[in-house]
Amino acid sequence: MIPYLLIFFLAFVLYWQRDQNSKGLYYFFMICCIVMIGSRDMIGGFDVYIYGEVFEAYSIPQMLAFPFFEKGYLLYNALVRQVTEDRYYFFFITAAITIMAHFSAIRKMSPLLFFSLFIYFSKFFLMSFVYVRQFLAMGIIWWALVFLLKGKKLVPILMMVAAYYFHRSSILFFPMIFLLNVKLTRNQMILLVFGVFAMFLSPIGNFLLSFLAENSDNEKLNYYTEKTSSVNFLYVIEGLLLSYVAYIYKNVFYQNPKTTIIFNGFLIYVIIIIAAVTNATYARFSWYFFIFILLGLPQIYLYINNIKEKRTFRMVVFLYFSILLIRMLFVWDDGDLMPYKAFYLDTERKGYFDFMEYRK
Repeated sequence: MIPYLLIFFLAFVLYWQRDQNSKGLYYFFMICCIVMIGSRDMIGGFDVYIYGEVFEAYSIPQMLAFPFFEKGYLLYNALVRQVTEDRYYFFFITAAITIMAHFSAIRKMSPLLFFSLFIYFSKFFLMSFVYVRQFLAMGIIWWALVFLLKGKKLVPILMMVAAYYFHRSSILFFPMIFLLNVKLTRNQMILLVFGVFAMFLSPIGNFLLSFLAENSDNEKLNYYTEKTSSVNFLYVIEGLLLSYVAYIYKNVFYQNPKTTIIFNGFLIYVIIIIAAVTNATYARFSWYFFIFILLGLPQIYLYINNIKEKRTFRMVVFLYFSILLIRMLFVWDDGDLMPYKAFYLDTERKGYFDFMEYRK
């Protein structure tokens, strides 16, 4: 638990920093995240074990023919195999690439760097231990957004195609190309949000999710679709809170093309979260759009003029995402607080998935 507390304390210090663009602190925090994520042992579950097994135990021809991963990701595995054949260094290299891609994209676009990085850390730090393919795809998608905000379209489209070959779910970001300049009224927003909410609480929502799973050619997605059917109240709360924020501060964004794009992505994130209220598995589809939350919330903070309201807004953001991180520690890996262990340490982790750690 201590390693998690230490790095959270560092993120906490950065969040409240007056100088939101300190290069030294930025690189120090990024290196700390890379080292801790990249050095972890087989923490996170069965997915991590499979990624390690495919990379380490398969020959390159076998690896490239592996049927359950996208070809771009398998080609990436083959390229890293030219450097190392050890799964642990594979995870370290992947963590370095992923974190640098995410951090640099956030730095390129965020008006308040450490404000955004704290939210990113709280949401994704623990997730990054597990979701290797999707996090690589997210890095490509977020850099595609960098070019979209500059008014370019060809390069972002090519990058979206590349992301698809790392994780097929990234195709959900493609409609952003057609929603760049769309502007909704507040009444249209209310109808959209509550219409989706009502639909996915009804049998229609379950039917649509089941149809998506059946046509995705993904056995795991089918399994989780059948397994999860209760309402996830945390997603209800998050969806409604962000809907309220979008409703109140809509005009903050509808002032220029760049902030209009950010608002539209913000709203899509909310819609996907609401659609996933009965099946948390589908909330993973919203992660490509979480970049708009990272950009939108600091944009709102800078817009607020009232000092008291400004402080309240910043404190609410801090408390919500801090609780989110702490909650994940309590529920992850069957609620064992996910004890941390680096692969180079000769210690017993005694975690839920410690049986997968073969270097004791």
